[in-house]
Amino acid sequence: MRLIYKEGGRSHSYYLKKGVNIIGRSPKRCDLVLFDSSVSKQHVEVHYNKKRHEVIIKDLGSSNGTLLNGQKIREVVLAEGDVIQIGQTKLLFTEKDEDITETDVNELFDDEELKGPVLRPFLFIEDDEGERTFPLGLENITIGHKSGNDIIVRGKGVSRFHGEIYFDNNRWWIKDIKKKNGTLVNDQKIEEDHPLSDGDVIQIGSVFLTFQFPKEDTLINRFMALENKVKIPILVVGGFMIIFFFFFIFSSGPPPKVKKTKVSLSKLVKPGVDFLIQKEYDKAEKYFRKKSLEYNNELLELLAKVSPQLDFSKINPQNLTVLEKALQEIIKAFQKGLPEEEKGLSFFKKQLEAVNTEKENFFRFKEAKKLSESFDLEKLKEAYWKLNKISPTSRFFEMAKRIKTRIEGTIYERLRREADYLFENTINPNWQAAYDKYHELLKYTRETVKAVEIRRRMKICLKNKKDQEKFNQAETYYENEDLEMALRYYSEIPEDSFYYQKALDRIQEIEKYNLISKAESLYNQGEGERALEKLVPLQSIKATMLRRKIERVLKYMNLAEKAISLKDFGKAVKN
Repeated sequence: MRLIYKEGGRSHSYYLKKGVNIIGRSPKRCDLVLFDSSVSKQHVEVHYNKKRHEVIIKDLGSSNGTLLNGQKIREVVLAEGDVIQIGQTKLLFTEKDEDITETDVNELFDDEELKGPVLRPFLFIEDDEGERTFPLGLENITIGHKSGNDIIVRGKGVSRFHGEIYFDNNRWWIKDIKKKNGTLVNDQKIEEDHPLSDGDVIQIGSVFLTFQFPKEDTLINRFMALENKVKIPILVVGGFMIIFFFFFIFSSGPPPKVKKTKVSLSKLVKPGVDFLIQKEYDKAEKYFRKKSLEYNNELLELLAKVSPQLDFSKINPQNLTVLEKALQEIIKAFQKGLPEEEKGLSFFKKQLEAVNTEKENFFRFKEAKKLSESFDLEKLKEAYWKLNKISPTSRFFEMAKRIKTRIEGTIYERLRREADYLFENTINPNWQAAYDKYHELLKYTRETVKAVEIRRRMKICLKNKKDQEKFNQAETYYENEDLEMALRYYSEIPEDSFYYQKALDRIQEIEKYNLISKAESLYNQGEGERALEKLVPLQSIKATMLRRKIERVLKYMNLAEKAISLKDFGKAVKN
């Protein structure tokens, strides 16, 4: 039983001892030491049970994990020919003791390399510290704000150890560790481990991480790297220069074995443009690619590369700027070399406008998404209106719609509380402010029963504001003791008004005041009994004091009259 591995350009064999074999990079703790920085100090344990003729490998909670035949494992029984990957080191498990040549080892370990380099994905990170990229390997990657993470991100709502990205079953996966704050992929909260695809946007709190595969060196990039003085000649006369070159070289000898053609570039371009206009992007790509190979023309090859990217529903937002530049160059080529192709020129100009619009949609969405994570009401409203401007044809429209629906509820509740507080404030009501707040609330309310209720309250606000003005005018007259005018304005306030009861109280107060004044007048005229009759229904302090005064006077007057009738003039005078 042994493990064969390569180190320092040479192959080595490690024969398993009976019992536990520890593999890692710590010389003090490991039986097999691997000088690989991506290997943990104690990475795996290999247990050899000689009686059962069984070998079990177990990952010891390593940082980067352990792969067996490309699959991530925790603990498994090894079989003949299994390939273990620990960090960047591969080990072949074999029960055979026969010699294996260096060539055989190289073939075993180089199978993957012979197929060509694998494009490993990376994360495009946007957090409070700015923008950066992080390449992903096959090892597990932890994400959070604590220093022990592989990717340390700064932002609101990010937990100490928030999420983990790992490779399993030939795919990369995202795992949410901290369920409290949650993790979103393409604006959808994940409840279980979620597979990642090119272009997926991961959101952790206010931090965004875009999962992307690196793009190969495309013709667009090579084309954009050319100097301006070289581009147009290549596009316009490239095909003709090739024909002229071969004609010049072989004019004195036999004709070259190259297919000659008199087809103009304009005629070659037209069918492909027709496919694009009909939104048959795949057909356009195949057509342009076929013709570019047949005629070795840079413009046709560029059009082949651009064609599939004109389907905005599939394009990666990060490629919009590259596509914009490519379209600008295509338009220049059409204007200078293919002026007769007005239909194609018009199409690519419209596509350039569409790309610019989509870029605006992308930046609006990006800004709005960050604003939508805030608790500040004004920022939420700003996010809402930015999302509202994203056109329905944009690939960001559905995601924008979902975020808009979410923050719409938050905005509605907070504005509703503010409006209701103003509406229900009976101590110091401000009907204009309440009306304005309900008017703003209506912008975030769909046509439902809620909208009907808001409009009803707005009408009440306007009516109460009008009644408030009347009441305030009446109060001014009342304070200036112009009771007649005050009574007139108080009386104009309708019964269904917020100010009706206050006005009624004032009216009753004025009426009482008028009764007291009339009672005083009768009293002064010597009609005390009639004055008392007027004061009977009144319970105010002033009415009570006046009543007591009149009753006292009437009492003494009665005693005086009685004394006079008894001819007791001394007593009468005293009374």
